[in-house]
Amino acid sequence: MKLIVCPSCEKKLKVPDAILAKGSFKCPACGQTLKLPNPKPPDDEDDLVELEADDMVEDEVEDFFDDEDVPRRSAKPSRGGKRPAKRSSSSSSVLGILIGLGGVAAVVGLALALWLFAGKKEDNQVAQQNPVLPNVAPPNNPVLPNLTQPAPPVNEAPGQSIPNPAPTNPVPTNPAPPTVPVNPAPTIPNPAPVPANPVPSPAPQLPAPGVPVQPAVVVAANPNNALRYKWQPNREYSYKFNIEANLGDVVERTEGVCSYRVSSQPAGPSIEFKQQGTGTAFVVTADGFLVTCAHVVDGAKTIEVLLGGVKYPAVVVSSDRIHDVAVIRINAQNLTPVPLTDSNGVQLGQPVRALGYPLSDVLGNNLKVTAGSVSGLNQEANSRVFQVDAAINPGNSGGPIVNEMGEVIGVASAKLAGPTVSNVGLARPINDVKTLLLQAGAKFVAGTSQQKLEGPALATKVSPSVALVSVVAGASGNRITLAYDASFSTSQRPAPGKRILNFSIPTIGRGSGTLTIDEFGEIVQMTGEEQLPFCMGPVGLVAIAPLNPTGQATWGRTEQTSVTRIEQDPNDPLARMRARGLMRPPFGPFGNNRPKETVFPAQESTTFTLGQQVADVQLLKKNYELKTLDNVNSPYLLLKGEGDWRFHVKDAMPFSAELKFELSRNIENATIRVPFQMNFLYTDPQIIAAERKVNEERMADARRQQSEKAAAEIEKLAGPKKAKLVRRFAPITAILIQAIQLTPDGKRALVSTHEGPVLIFDPTQDEPIGKLEGLKQNIQFLNGSSDGKLVCGGTLTETCVWNLDNRQVVLQPKFDRFAPRSMAFSPDQQRVYFASLRFQSWDLASGKMLQDWQAPTFDHKALMVTPDGQTLVATDGKELTHYDANSGKQKKTEPLAPGGGSYFHARFSADGGHGVFVKSLSSLDVVSLDNPTKATNIAVRPSPNGSFAISANGKRVAVADSSNKQVVVWDADKNQIIDQWPVDTIAAQTVALSADGKFLLTCGYHRVLQLWEITE
Repeated sequence: MKLIVCPSCEKKLKVPDAILAKGSFKCPACGQTLKLPNPKPPDDEDDLVELEADDMVEDEVEDFFDDEDVPRRSAKPSRGGKRPAKRSSSSSSVLGILIGLGGVAAVVGLALALWLFAGKKEDNQVAQQNPVLPNVAPPNNPVLPNLTQPAPPVNEAPGQSIPNPAPTNPVPTNPAPPTVPVNPAPTIPNPAPVPANPVPSPAPQLPAPGVPVQPAVVVAANPNNALRYKWQPNREYSYKFNIEANLGDVVERTEGVCSYRVSSQPAGPSIEFKQQGTGTAFVVTADGFLVTCAHVVDGAKTIEVLLGGVKYPAVVVSSDRIHDVAVIRINAQNLTPVPLTDSNGVQLGQPVRALGYPLSDVLGNNLKVTAGSVSGLNQEANSRVFQVDAAINPGNSGGPIVNEMGEVIGVASAKLAGPTVSNVGLARPINDVKTLLLQAGAKFVAGTSQQKLEGPALATKVSPSVALVSVVAGASGNRITLAYDASFSTSQRPAPGKRILNFSIPTIGRGSGTLTIDEFGEIVQMTGEEQLPFCMGPVGLVAIAPLNPTGQATWGRTEQTSVTRIEQDPNDPLARMRARGLMRPPFGPFGNNRPKETVFPAQESTTFTLGQQVADVQLLKKNYELKTLDNVNSPYLLLKGEGDWRFHVKDAMPFSAELKFELSRNIENATIRVPFQMNFLYTDPQIIAAERKVNEERMADARRQQSEKAAAEIEKLAGPKKAKLVRRFAPITAILIQAIQLTPDGKRALVSTHEGPVLIFDPTQDEPIGKLEGLKQNIQFLNGSSDGKLVCGGTLTETCVWNLDNRQVVLQPKFDRFAPRSMAFSPDQQRVYFASLRFQSWDLASGKMLQDWQAPTFDHKALMVTPDGQTLVATDGKELTHYDANSGKQKKTEPLAPGGGSYFHARFSADGGHGVFVKSLSSLDVVSLDNPTKATNIAVRPSPNGSFAISANGKRVAVADSSNKQVVVWDADKNQIIDQWPVDTIAAQTVALSADGKFLLTCGYHRVLQLWEITE
């Protein structure tokens, strides 16, 4: 007879030897099929057998039951029994059989009575023990001792370590199941309680956290040979990557290259990155064990616990990044532990309370208690995570979530969205922590109370066990700075068996930035925002993965993040949605209205398991999941993937990966599933450079041929009535022209492309004469000052002002997520104004910001400073608003012409006399700013954004009419057409005018730049 504790439901089960001999059985309480680590029952029948939670068997076994815990169920017949052969029998033989059966029954009855008596005695012995939970870990490690024995007392002598309890059970002769190696208990300083004000001396160096392993282990890890990155200076690491997705009728493929190079300024351990933070922990044993979140203490240099008005240094005993829980210990005795209940019994709507120290830097170091309920249950591979609507905010992490009896059901993990107070939080089930506690020899108190407590009584019971944790983070290994540069393109082709005629041209993406990273792949700081499609994250991390400093066979982490849905293009259901470094769609000063966004709280989990090593390449099995937490059964987004990730051990660098994913989205009772795969491979940088050169030459030749063909088509079109063609420049080889600008005198043409620099053209030469550098790719707009000496360009996140004479950067402010919608120079060229969510004015001489004030709306179509420099005029397409240019104080508001509410785009003349407003794709109005309610309509259909322009003196308006395929030049004073001539979009898609309106710059789809002189 054995007493077994089920690892899934923690029920104590009495198992006969006959069942034990078979080696496997089903738990009658939860249905979990279990397999014994040693089928042969040991001699000592009082031993408590520990079972492995993931030891599953597929063969059907006999059910049994525990009299005290579950109702009876009939046993299933065995599969292997043979059907007996039929034979005749007489009445005498039947009588003999009955007499024999009666004797057997008497003997069995006597044995059964003795068995029940012995079983009752065993029940009484086990009733006084705490429940025992098994664990799973890498093989070839010693079997864990019986952790139900009392933990040894804390050694009071300073500088000595607290040993783990000695094993009391004999080691089975058969191979033991996988177990987690238990790190030696860390050294804990002498308690020496001190007042709350002085800060104690730092704790000793923290040991490497041990991570419990849930998935099956492929190969045992060597703790002394943990994988590490060893990036070599002056070496370039280049990786080809591709992402291919099946979208139904088409296959979308993204392919590119990301190269890393060690910075010349290494960020080693000598550079301190001190970060201070706070969290919460709670006492689980009287001798100093506390539970908190792994992310609270990860990377900690020092940990300090404030409990009962006394500060203690603490050390990490064990940490589980996958489930975001950790056990820490302080040198203290006679603490008040809070009981831990069974979190498998948590139900939706169950009342809970969260205790902790949220926002301690604002609200102070006083314990806060918030009430709520369980609002969601999310099933994971090995546990359930539940959402609570009790407020969980920064500082709550690691605090207890308790039921009405004051027993812990979970650990507050994080709030889920935004920097403000949130009523949606995530809690890890307390069962995830019990394995860590048992490994550390911590004898926690099991919750068995049935008495519900009111709020004050509950707080009185639990609050003595809740502690404030203060952490100073330090370096976790040698840090270096990697500079990365990536380029990629996305194209589509028909899916197998499909025939699609219309395709868009390939889209180009570029990304560059820096990574401050330690030797185990922990990202300390990152710049750069370009994202890969299908929620695959920043392109700079395409070949980077976290390694495990402890050298264990399985590691990983679970983090809270968010997913943003951008409702811009209904035909593109899989636009970039990632919250980290989210790239916004274009909505620059002449772009479309800001798209609607919806933010979903989400959870991201990643695990790696060591596989086989072949030669110098170590195989890692990767599992990944990103899931929004908006709906337990039908989340808005679910991204799951797995595959092989390889690490080159000799060169200590990423080598290759082959990963398969499925992205699912649930929208309006419909589910969209997109399978895709992602691969990368280390490639010699010289090979990549040679391939890139060949491809660039091939693409340049193709573009040149296209442009020459377009120029020939232009020659066939009827020439302008009056305008004179001054120069047709050599075709621009860039794929996409973003913006064009003319200097006031018409002697310089400026062109921005998707590739980055602003090209400078002179009318006397075909090729560019120079370029303006300082911004990354995708410059969305160009604006010039009235004297032609300054040029301003902007991307989605930053803006740059150049001196055109010396081509030097004058000012380069950054705007984080919100790019300026519009900008304007002051008439004296001493200031520049930007408008987004806020108005800002900057001094160009000193480079300092002068004013910053709240804007009434984000959607500013145009901005202008009056000639006297005293008034700033802005429009949102509905009205004109006048501000004091020095103080930002609003002066007045004027309505625009009737129907102005539908204006999509606008531009002002620099003299403040006129404005041009696009009402729709079939109408353009010229408005005198002296009388904005009166408008003159030009019956044209301009294409979006840069298809219209107004001269600085406000006298001329130029429009590229894409519908009627013509260029129209309008006299704003006389309200009449000056000139017009037929063109195609290959000739004129974007236009710009000189300050006096005498020169017109046009650029078409095939990047043919032409300069015209307009005559009366």
